[in-house]
Amino acid sequence: MSLNIASLVRESAKAYPDKPALLFDDDALTFAEVDDLSDRLAHGLRARGLRPGDRVALQLPNLPQFVIAYFGILKAGCVVVPMNVLLKAPEITHQLMDSGARALITWSGSAWEANQAAKETGIDQVYLVEASGAPGAEVGTAFDELLTNLGPDDPPLEQIDSDDTAALIYPSGAIGRRKAPK
Repeated sequence: MSLNIASLVRESAKAYPDKPALLFDDDALTFAEVDDLSDRLAHGLRARGLRPGDRVALQLPNLPQFVIAYFGILKAGCVVVPMNVLLKAPEITHQLMDSGARALITWSGSAWEANQAAKETGIDQVYLVEASGAPGAEVGTAFDELLTNLGPDDPPLEQIDSDDTAALIYPSGAIGRRKAPK
């Protein structure tokens, strides 16, 4: 059987569709909702030209969008490059360049630094999660635009082989700079 980490969400949504998968503030998302939203994000990435094996940088704090994006990136067959939200532009630039990321999902609290790095690396696909209380940044495209509305004729996401890379994780800097495999 060929599996992808994201298949865990799909299987949980089948077994426990109405059970809470994410709890945040005074709200929750069910397994079925996380599965649907991550499917929509995967289709949104594909519609914007991202293909299996492409790297997508993910720079979000503990928000529901992190989980949706993480599993959506995997469902699209892409590789997640999680990045710390406290990184400054030079560090973001290094990780974007080294990983070969083609897109960046960030939030308004990191948007200025992330936008500087995206310009430096030539990444034109920057998606922004607006956070309440964070300074608004006029960069990128709204995250919600990645959440494509799926129709009955949309093709299913194919199963990705289990030997594909799921994520490239960089150290915090305490042990030096990591080089991503190409």
